[in-house]
Amino acid sequence: MFTGVYNESASSYAMLQTGGAVMTVLVLMFVAHSHTSPKVSGIASYLLIVAGGLLTAWISIPFIYSMGFMLVVGFEKMFNVFIRSSRQKLIPKEDFGKTVGFIVMLNNLTQPLAGGGRLLR
Repeated sequence: MFTGVYNESASSYAMLQTGGAVMTVLVLMFVAHSHTSPKVSGIASYLLIVAGGLLTAWISIPFIYSMGFMLVVGFEKMFNVFIRSSRQKLIPKEDFGKTVGFIVMLNNLTQPLAGGGRLLR
């Protein structure tokens, strides 16, 4: 998308990926030192992911796309922390390993489908 539709260079794409990584580290540092409730953290991260998705989808300016991309990439990790901590509270300890293992298996089953176009050629 970034190099194709926006006709940006490979080095610009590398900077975009680096910005996403920096954003992830900053968000995770905030999560580690924050005293916000898990519910507020989950809602905020979800809304920021949606905002980032809307920016990447609707705005055709590469800089704004980059900001949306960094919101999605960074706050997805915050949402991940929320989901994982929620699972620990909701799933009984004796079933936790089996349940999370099943969730991971279902998640990993979709990965070959994501790149399946190359397999079918």
